[in-house]
Amino acid sequence: MLHPKTSFLVLMEGTATHATIPAVPATNLQRLTSAAIVLNVPTVPAGYPTGTGPGQVAALAGIAPSTSLVAFDPSAVDWVSTPLGRAIALTGRSQMIVCGFWLEEAITLLTLKCLSLGIDAYLPVDATAAVNPKNCPAAHARLTQAGAVPTTTEQVLREWGALCGDAAIQSKLISLLDSKSASSP
Repeated sequence: MLHPKTSFLVLMEGTATHATIPAVPATNLQRLTSAAIVLNVPTVPAGYPTGTGPGQVAALAGIAPSTSLVAFDPSAVDWVSTPLGRAIALTGRSQMIVCGFWLEEAITLLTLKCLSLGIDAYLPVDATAAVNPKNCPAAHARLTQAGAVPTTTEQVLREWGALCGDAAIQSKLISLLDSKSASSP
């Protein structure tokens, strides 16, 4: 289960030249970021390729344009000593929730790297965008086969809420659920 005390969120920013993030992943990315703030879940804004500056994902998450994204270089041999590897290690947490842009490459490569290091990886499929939506089934199958756990924004919010143990925080998280889900038990 995803516990807010063992989770961290990675917001992956792909190159802004590829496409615009569709409305549903954009909204869900905002909901996850808002929940992470309420629960003090560490959030790591990452950029791929390494020169990527803040763009769509950062703006959707409310990250200031002046904020530097942590560079993701999947080709590094000693990946744990890269800026993103160090940032992830500094969270001291073992459950990565990765969302954002460029499922086919940025998110897939980051997830595979983290899985190889023993970090549990969760992929809210409704908060992740692909350059070409036709590639989603194969990318999701590849990640699931490698050990990533497909999930949804709603499920992450529900698990975080159920496990946080604080009624006031649970109430705030309920407000982030969609209207159909908020009224269910």
